[in-house]
Amino acid sequence: MRIVFQFDVISPYSALSWKVLMRYKSRWRFTLVPKPVFLGGIMQATGNKPPAMLPPRAKFVGDDLKRNAAFFNTPLLPPPSNFFTEVARSCISCQRLIVAAQQSQRLSESSVEMLIGALMEGMHIDPSKRTADNKLLINEEFLDACISDANISSLVAAEIKAAMDLAEVKDRLKSNTEEAIASGAFGSPTMIVTAPEIMKPLVIFGSDRFEQLAFLTGREWLGPVPGRL
Repeated sequence: MRIVFQFDVISPYSALSWKVLMRYKSRWRFTLVPKPVFLGGIMQATGNKPPAMLPPRAKFVGDDLKRNAAFFNTPLLPPPSNFFTEVARSCISCQRLIVAAQQSQRLSESSVEMLIGALMEGMHIDPSKRTADNKLLINEEFLDACISDANISSLVAAEIKAAMDLAEVKDRLKSNTEEAIASGAFGSPTMIVTAPEIMKPLVIFGSDRFEQLAFLTGREWLGPVPGRL
């Protein structure tokens, strides 16, 4: 089985899905292909809107994330207070950092996965990355902290940070986003799954359809936290 994971770390549902993928990677023995995208570009192209733009939906998502935090055993923080004024614009630097890491010759796939996980943690889980008034500042200090959390050396860190502004990195993020839109993505995360058990590629949106994926591909689903009693 092959899972193309189209994601933007700005989405808490991407963080939840990433946790499940990491927990099931060895159990299900699939090939994981992370594809960082720019969620803002996807929303603009598809006409989708952030949940907070519709008050009833915003309330539902707030409650839903609290339930999911317990269900996925992932202590999600509340959305940062500066989400629309700063985070929504500055988060693209996280996506470019991941692309730069993927293009680096010095980092293994597992190291890139650790960086993705660290950025997800920094965005949604780690309270030390927030200010006292719940602001999230995605600046060089934040990126350095996430890189350090991923156990990436200072030498390689300097190289991938320098590469973030290269045209080839920006172009790859753009092409990933265009590819996601063409595949049917309208939000993050979107997973494109291919497997011998299914006739055509399966498009899955969100973090709550892993049970369907298991059913359709004949794999065992033990919940979002395997082994939990």
